[in-house]
Amino acid sequence: MRINAHENLAMWPPEDGKPYMPANGTEGCDFEDAWCAHCKNRNGDGGWEDEFGNDVEGRCHLLDKAFYAEQPTEWKWRNGKPVCTAYRKDADNPPRCPLTMEMF
Repeated sequence: MRINAHENLAMWPPEDGKPYMPANGTEGCDFEDAWCAHCKNRNGDGGWEDEFGNDVEGRCHLLDKAFYAEQPTEWKWRNGKPVCTAYRKDADNPPRCPLTMEMF
């Protein structure tokens, strides 16, 4: 069966509720920066560095599932953007204001 590229564009963005899986490492890092770095669901071993250079302990089990190519059911499309439905805002580690400019 031949797929027409124009027909595929008509399917973009995916419907709300469809599963989301990053297409590559860059997209995965962007998703992790947007959702995981400031989520209370961090647990287990591992960690990462936030945008301020601080070490953040823990790692969400959903990241481990995605790393081993298992589809996390909590990662979905909503309004044309990927979201994590398991996200819980961490008041002790708030995200940086996107309107604040870099000083250096």
